[in-house]
Amino acid sequence: MKRVLICFGVLLLAGCIAPKLDAEYIVRPWVQHTEADRSVDSLKTIIGWAIEADTTHWGVVSYEDAIGGKVTNFQSGETRTSEVEGIKYGDGWSLNYHFKKKPVIVIVADTTREFYAYHEAVVYGGTPRTIISIVKQEFLADTTMRQGVWKVFYGAAITDEIQ
Repeated sequence: MKRVLICFGVLLLAGCIAPKLDAEYIVRPWVQHTEADRSVDSLKTIIGWAIEADTTHWGVVSYEDAIGGKVTNFQSGETRTSEVEGIKYGDGWSLNYHFKKKPVIVIVADTTREFYAYHEAVVYGGTPRTIISIVKQEFLADTTMRQGVWKVFYGAAITDEIQ
C-alpha cells in the first residue's frame, strides 16, 4: 500500500512540474500564379487564426467561418470562435501564433478570393519555434484538396469536407 501511494505521489508531482506548452508557430503563406511557373511569391492578403480544438471532431465549414476564425463540431454542430489571431510577423507577411495549449487548429484565409486552409498544428513543449508553409495556387478554382498537412478549399468547393 505504501508503494502505491509513493508511486501515485511521484506521478502527481511529475504532472505538476511537467513542461508547459509555450510554442511559437509561424505560417509562411505563398502564392503560385500559374501552373507552368513553379515559382512562388509571398501572399500578403492572408489572415489567420488558432483555436483550441482537434481536426477529428472539429473543422472549418465555410469561407466566412475561416475569415471569422470559427470551427464547427462535426457531430453536435457546436461552434467555437478563436480569440487568437495570427500576428503579422517579420517582413509583414508571415503569421505568428503563440500556443499555450493543444490540440490547436490553425486556420488561414485569403481576404481577396475564396481560399482557405486549416490543419491541426503539431507542437511540443520545449520546441521554441515551428515554421510551416502553405501555397495558394491561383490557377485552381472550385477545388478541395490536401496540401501536406493542410486541408485546402478553393471557390465553390469550399463547402466540401475532405478526409
